[in-house]
Amino acid sequence: KTSHSTSLALSSAGGAAAEAEDSGSSALAETLKTGSYFALWYLFNIGYNIYNKQALNALDYPWTIATIQMATGILYFVPLWLLGLRKAPKLSGDDLKTLLPIALCHTGVHVGAVIALGAGAVSFAHIVKASEPVVTCVVNA
Repeated sequence: KTSHSTSLALSSAGGAAAEAEDSGSSALAETLKTGSYFALWYLFNIGYNIYNKQALNALDYPWTIATIQMATGILYFVPLWLLGLRKAPKLSGDDLKTLLPIALCHTGVHVGAVIALGAGAVSFAHIVKASEPVVTCVVNA
């Protein structure tokens, strides 16, 4: 029998979840939890797109705004690593070679989404942002 912490680790890591004694209610709870994450992601994404559109209406420099957003991410996690509040990842050269195309695709789609917000309606940006997983998979296939 798998412990609760192992089950949680397997579940959050994308692996097969450990067998639960009450699998019916556990499966329903897991489905509701996952659905809640998708709903929250979508709601936050709408807010993010509207905020970006307002920023682009005030300052029509999509490349600059996208660069500032990416730099803000760096300014967020590097201090966490340096202060030991979050463990820094240990990546080998092979790991970096694997992650580089994914990171470049993610950056490209992020910049494309910001440019799309500046070029047209928020709904058009949704289409561009929805292509991110597809672009990443095609490039890394």
